[in-house]
Amino acid sequence: QDMTFISNVLSVLKSNEYENDSKQAKPSKIAIPQISKWFYFNLIGNNTRIFVPLPIGHPESSKTERNGIMAKIDTMQFRYGFGGDGQTALRFRAFDFEVAFKLDGSSPNPSFLQHFNLDVEMKTSVPFFSEEVAKVKKVLVIRRLQRWWRLNHGGRDLQHPRSLQRNQSFTALTNRKAFILEHGIVPNERETGTTKLKVSIDKLILKAYFSQVQLWNRLLASFSKPTAEPNSDDDRSESEGVPEPLKEIVFRPSAFEVDLKVNTVSVVICDDRPRTYGNPDVVRLHAKSCALKYLVDCQEEDTGAKTRADLKLVLSVQYLDSSVSRYANIIVPWELQIEFQKSGDAYGGQSHSLW
Repeated sequence: QDMTFISNVLSVLKSNEYENDSKQAKPSKIAIPQISKWFYFNLIGNNTRIFVPLPIGHPESSKTERNGIMAKIDTMQFRYGFGGDGQTALRFRAFDFEVAFKLDGSSPNPSFLQHFNLDVEMKTSVPFFSEEVAKVKKVLVIRRLQRWWRLNHGGRDLQHPRSLQRNQSFTALTNRKAFILEHGIVPNERETGTTKLKVSIDKLILKAYFSQVQLWNRLLASFSKPTAEPNSDDDRSESEGVPEPLKEIVFRPSAFEVDLKVNTVSVVICDDRPRTYGNPDVVRLHAKSCALKYLVDCQEEDTGAKTRADLKLVLSVQYLDSSVSRYANIIVPWELQIEFQKSGDAYGGQSHSLW
């Protein structure tokens, strides 16, 4: 019975010492885990133009694909690398980045996202080397036991008819139980997979013009259109009697972190109608020294993820007083901090806090 258990373990591990039952068969090789070599990719572009077609032109126009949003980047750099112990690194930098509407046959529209510099960096890590090492050690121990049994018992077949019931129980293992059997640890004890995202922007100005109100309305309407739903009768006839396969994902502790820093964010409404002089800014909203830290930490499969967000900024709002041709404050510079926390588990429910 003990050797039947070992044989079943080997069948689950899919690493039998011999590839077949013949006497001349050679032991199958074990893949030794290794740290991957790093691969790097670097792309640099100058005077880059990126056009995204959108239905923002006149509805009766036949060349709607020539209408959309144009992004202009003076200098951009994209870097990507992967290797090590399941690690990846990505970075995107753009200088003099601006975005504007583009209509076919019309003069260039002013940019609604004016010149700014952008720096995005993301790093991920999904460690697997230690897990593979533990798995190989376990396979080697079981192979020694199997080799001892073959030498001392004449290589009798381990798959005795009396062990069929136990074999069937092993074939019904879930992914979670198979992982515990292979690696000797529960999924909660795995190395934490991390994702870190860092975004830096120097000065971001969103400027909305009165002359572009129709463009914004068409853009929002295009995204709010309901999508056509597939015919439920056809789907039912095709999928009737065919159950969907169940896929069990082995849990791994994870942490997702976002660090966002913006020196200044401004939302400006500009009155560019012909009757105005100089296209003055009617309303100005400024958010300075913006810093956002967002963290989602999930270390236990049963307790769920813990979320925390912390936002700090200095807010101010001004409007144009046409009677004196000066800007007056609606909100004087106001230091604002918002903290949000969320935690919960399958038994006690979820808890939220905001202050």
